[in-house]
Amino acid sequence: MTRRGRACRKAERGSAVTEFTVLGPAFLTLFVIAVAQLVIFEWGGYVANEAAQRAVDAARVEQGTVQAGQGEANAVFNGQGTDILSEPKLQLAFGVDAQGQPVVRAVVDAAVVSLLPIPLRVHADYQAPVEQFSVGGP
Repeated sequence: MTRRGRACRKAERGSAVTEFTVLGPAFLTLFVIAVAQLVIFEWGGYVANEAAQRAVDAARVEQGTVQAGQGEANAVFNGQGTDILSEPKLQLAFGVDAQGQPVVRAVVDAAVVSLLPIPLRVHADYQAPVEQFSVGGP
């Protein structure tokens, strides 16, 4: 081995430690932000599902209305979803299923707050039969 080769190796000593001290915290910070974004996204999905379910539950009871369902969904959006969801949209409607039974369906679509420059949206779809009271035999 020549003297020149030894001199080059000596000049590079400790460079890995220097690189790690610079890049390590940067990667750790990016990892923490990504985990926080995942938590925010999952929480947004939970809030959207909760709003859809509560809207359907309020509208499907006897004498239930679309307005009652929208009021329940808005309570969720204004409570749990205030800081997580932006521009939440609720579509709530009565209809019939494949067997001809009356149902209520709620669809929620909303943007989730993003820590990274990535647009994220959540979607929730919930459907349940309308409660019907009947008097009669078996």
